[in-house]
Amino acid sequence: MPPASRKEGPPSGHQRKKVSAVPEIELYVNGERIALNRFTANVLRDVLMAFLRNLHGVEVDEIKKIEVS
Repeated sequence: MPPASRKEGPPSGHQRKKVSAVPEIELYVNGERIALNRFTANVLRDVLMAFLRNLHGVEVDEIKKIEVS
């Protein structure tokens, strides 16, 4: 059986939401910057934004900068 072909983009009828808040992600561990590729930066951003969307009183559309320490 031939391998399944991969489709580009989201499944039919679904569109990915573009998150404009927090466009640049930098990760520091013990003061040292950790390099992130696009995939890991997107995952980290998406996890943080999902967390913040669930907090009462946080308007994610108004976020300019997030700091975690």
